[in-house]
Amino acid sequence: MRAVGEHFADRVFLAAAGMTAAGVLTEADPLEAEIKRAMIAQSGRATLLLDAATINGHGLIAVAAIGELDAVIAAGVAGDALAPVRVPGVELTSV
Repeated sequence: MRAVGEHFADRVFLAAAGMTAAGVLTEADPLEAEIKRAMIAQSGRATLLLDAATINGHGLIAVAAIGELDAVIAAGVAGDALAPVRVPGVELTSV
């Protein structure tokens, strides 16, 4: 993980295997989860790319809570399904 910690990004766009009802992003692979955590920490702005598969999916490893991100771009997700990502301070865009 040292290699990721030595890189910085103005922006990081990421997806996740799933999201809990409480708005915690999850991954199935521990290494992938760790890389995503590191990139969120090393970026100036972190944006989640969200779709219905993420809402309905699940992983075993927690990556980050929605509140740790700066923005969410939701495609094909509407209504109550967006409740976990409606967090103060997190910009939400539906497309």
